[in-house]
This record gives sequence, structure tokens and C-alpha cells, in this order.
Amino acid sequence: MKITKTIANEIAVKMCENINTQIEECENVKRELVKKAVWEKIPENVKKLWGTNSEYIKSEKYIQVFVMGEYNAVSLKESIPFNKNTRHLLNEKDSNNFVLLNQKIETLSDLKRKTINEIEKTLVTLGTYKRVNDSFPEAIPFLSKIANSEIIIDISIIRNKVNSVLNNEF
Repeated sequence: MKITKTIANEIAVKMCENINTQIEECENVKRELVKKAVWEKIPENVKKLWGTNSEYIKSEKYIQVFVMGEYNAVSLKESIPFNKNTRHLLNEKDSNNFVLLNQKIETLSDLKRKTINEIEKTLVTLGTYKRVNDSFPEAIPFLSKIANSEIIIDISIIRNKVNSVLNNEF
């Protein structure tokens, strides 16, 4: 069976799932860091009201934090009380951690993009399952998952319609 660019991409993405997991872990640490820093600055009476009557307080999942001279958008998992007039500044330690996490995420994202591209090119170049089996055996477990999940299209309905149109039987 021939390996198309679409199949090669699906295999490459599945082969790089570990990188995705690491990226998501870094994103979660960053979210928690920002949530903790913002939550600490929320007044106690607002926290208390938030705990009992959160529907009466404006909340937001998307927070802009000011880190090292620029704003960074962070998407939290759950909403927290929000005041558009409050600047969310991180302390020096949290800012440094935030920057390190962003750098790690960027590095992992670049690695993922490049690796997917290289795997895709390799698979398309090899072209068939047999050549992949011979030259790139690491891809075989992922290749068999894709091959088994392909959808077989029943084209008999389309063929019948085309035949009826060609024979003026519509």
C-alpha cells in the first residue's frame, strides 16, 4: 500500500505524541504559576464571595500577565475573579520561571514541528509499507494503527448515480 502525505502526517503526529505531552505539562505548570500569582492578589472578601456566590462576580479564563516588560496571554483551566483595571504582575522568581517555561515550550514546539516534518518526508520518500518496514521499523507500530483505521468507502451508490446519468435514466 502506498503512503500518502496525509498518512505520513498522521503517523508523524502519533510518533510525536510524547513531545505533545511534555508541552502540555509545561503549559499546565505555567497556568498554575499564573493562577497562584493572580489568586494571591485577589482581596479576601472577593475570594470569600467567589467561594459562595461566584455567579455575581465577573470572571475570566484568559489572563494577561505582565512579565519582563511585556504582556503575555495565559489561558487558565477554570475561571477566576477578574477586574479589567488590575495589572497582573509576576514577582521576579515567578517571572523567571514563566520565561523559562515559555522558552521550553517554544523549544519543544520547534522540535515537534521539525520532527514531524522529517518523519513525513522520510515516509513519503520511502513510499510503501514494505520499504518502511525494511528501512524505518520504528514507524511500523504507528503504521499498522493507521492502516487498520482507514475507512473503506462504499462507492456503489455514486457509481449507480453516475451510470444512471450517463444512460439518461434520472
